[in-house]
Amino acid sequence: DALLFMMAGRPLHLGYALNTTDMLHTLDDAGHCSRIERWSGASWRGKLEGIYRFA
Repeated sequence: DALLFMMAGRPLHLGYALNTTDMLHTLDDAGHCSRIERWSGASWRGKLEGIYRFA
């Protein structure tokens, strides 16, 4: 599943759900700093725009 987050008032940041709590995403535009993080954690709380499943 793809997790779309609001950044600067626009849906700009994308993470990929690894399970029900964690996502993989990058921290810079070039994709050099990828990390696994809780998508429901304090850093992302209130920023989730939607969860999208590709079939």
